[in-house]
Amino acid sequence: MQFWELERFRVKETADAHSTYDTTFFKIATLMCLGTLGVSVASPVVIKIMSSAEFHSASSVVPILAIGTLFSSLAWFFNFSFLARERTTWISRNNLILAALATLLYLPLIPLLGIHGAALALTGAYAIQYLLVFLTSKQVYDLGVNGLETFKLLGTTAGACAASSIINFGESFPLEVTMRMLFGLGGFIMIILISSRARSNVFAAGRHIRMLTPKTVFNFKK
Repeated sequence: MQFWELERFRVKETADAHSTYDTTFFKIATLMCLGTLGVSVASPVVIKIMSSAEFHSASSVVPILAIGTLFSSLAWFFNFSFLARERTTWISRNNLILAALATLLYLPLIPLLGIHGAALALTGAYAIQYLLVFLTSKQVYDLGVNGLETFKLLGTTAGACAASSIINFGESFPLEVTMRMLFGLGGFIMIILISSRARSNVFAAGRHIRMLTPKTVFNFKK
């Protein structure tokens, strides 16, 4: 991320800037989606190992917050559009909208659902902020990121994370660990296949996995 903070300005001056932004976004998003799903699937197991029984139910909140963090982190990518056009006040405006949305959602959801309501309110506000930043950034300086494919990737990840907190993976701890590992593996494969954006070629996913290494995430031509 630190490297990209500076590199994105240099990329703006290149002829294939939009293609580079699109590719970079999907590489970053794929890594973050895999991490989000991993945290969501593994958190109940970790919490059961590290805490007493009265805290085990807290694991159901983790996927909700993980999805919110995903939306919040990816919205950062599109803030570059405002920096590139020197319209940084839009960034502050979007943050104020986030605070207002979260507050409005807290009011009905916390009394109804308690801690889960608070998590849903915050995640909902982050999701709306992401959509707002994505749409407004296209008007200011379009980075060329494909909206439909983004929706598929984030929607699949959010759905898998939500399912991981709803599905009963078994009463016994060893069975739950095994089932969660299988569920997580299936989710990882789905995310990779969607992010490859070459579904007609069965080898595209394998190539995409090889690309997702620290050396290649920001591997641009000089």
